[in-house]
Amino acid sequence: MKSPTDEPDRRILARTVTRCLCIGSLAAIATLTLPGMLVPNGSPVAAEIVEEYVPPPGSQRSQRTSGSGSRSGCPLYNNTQFHLLVPNDRVATTATKSPAFFAYVSEADVPLALTVAKLKEPPSTLYKKSLQLKQPGITKFEIPKERPLKLQEGEEYRLTLSIICNSKRPSKNPYVQVDFKYVPPSLALQQQLQANSGNRAKVYARSGIWYDALAASYQSAILSARNEQSESDFFAHLLNQIGISSEVAEQVKHRIEGNIVVLK
Repeated sequence: MKSPTDEPDRRILARTVTRCLCIGSLAAIATLTLPGMLVPNGSPVAAEIVEEYVPPPGSQRSQRTSGSGSRSGCPLYNNTQFHLLVPNDRVATTATKSPAFFAYVSEADVPLALTVAKLKEPPSTLYKKSLQLKQPGITKFEIPKERPLKLQEGEEYRLTLSIICNSKRPSKNPYVQVDFKYVPPSLALQQQLQANSGNRAKVYARSGIWYDALAASYQSAILSARNEQSESDFFAHLLNQIGISSEVAEQVKHRIEGNIVVLK
């Protein structure tokens, strides 16, 4: 004879089996959508790319990414706002010795200085350049491939952008400053980039390589500026993800030519 509890028990068991099957299916889907997944013979295949910047573990550190002329008593540029387009809560990375750096400056004809320095003792300056932008907005600073920075694996470096309003007392100049690290591209990253050549920015972002993700998305935006669905969407998305205002992030869509400064 059936127990009064048999029917409820069977229903509970059925629901449990169904849930397990669903979870197993979701796990299978997740496995199939990993970027640059390797098949048994070791060759990468193109796959869906996660559309987010995934910071590398252990990279948390506060950074000074935002500044203004008013903060340091710089009356000529009191209303000038400037930002390094980098996460403000971690040490971001690059996988190239010729990285591109991005900044936003709210006004044109502001005297600036850009410096890249090695932090390891003894500290040393790898690059320094004075410049004056012809127009406000987002600027890309390019390190030429023929003159790469002398970056070493795992070492940390410091990028500083200053407004020059007191040449006699540089410590009074307003500035923004971030630390970054060089990490050579792993074999897995190279395979993923090769397998997903049309989504290089997203591969870099998923791998935690901020500078190269932003540069690749900017380059794609330039190449596809006339397309309705432009990679500039991803450039703006990356900036929005790290808290850069939508007004700044969307500029690349409307002024794709922007400022590009080759650091010679």
